[in-house]
Amino acid sequence: MHNCRLCCAKCHKLFDNKRTFNNHICPRVFKRSRCAPCGKVFQLPSSLKTHKVRCKTRTLCYVCGKNVRNITQHLLTHYPQKRGKAIFKCAQCNKPFSYMTNLKRHITEVHSIEVRYRCQYCSKGFKSKHNLQVHERIHVGVKKHVCNICEKPFLEKSYLKKHLRVHSQNDC
Repeated sequence: MHNCRLCCAKCHKLFDNKRTFNNHICPRVFKRSRCAPCGKVFQLPSSLKTHKVRCKTRTLCYVCGKNVRNITQHLLTHYPQKRGKAIFKCAQCNKPFSYMTNLKRHITEVHSIEVRYRCQYCSKGFKSKHNLQVHERIHVGVKKHVCNICEKPFLEKSYLKKHLRVHSQNDC
């Protein structure tokens, strides 16, 4: 039988198996690492890395108050008839969403007071990158939506649609 022995680099103590060696060496050599989402503490960085693959941030269920790993799957236990339908509701306005990511985006763009993007021309603040890009077209003058009747250019497709009503009213 082959007998591998492991030696501690600090105190030179010998160990016959990896488990007892790791239990000895970790508190002295490695600093303890904490998993941010769940708070669990690990002595070995490799143990934390393995744990992170399986660990996901827990979310509080608004129906039963449980902290769950997969809120989408969990909510289906409360609402089995809602499979594929809106099961997430905004706590501030009750708007329904089918996916948690869409709810998070909604909260950031609609209810957040935090300004994440600023116009490089006038410093006006925006919550979403898309709204900033739309706004900056005013300064740059890019009018890529053109009326096929009178060739008048517009910044936004919605402006063009509104304009087209003028032509349809003149036809009456």
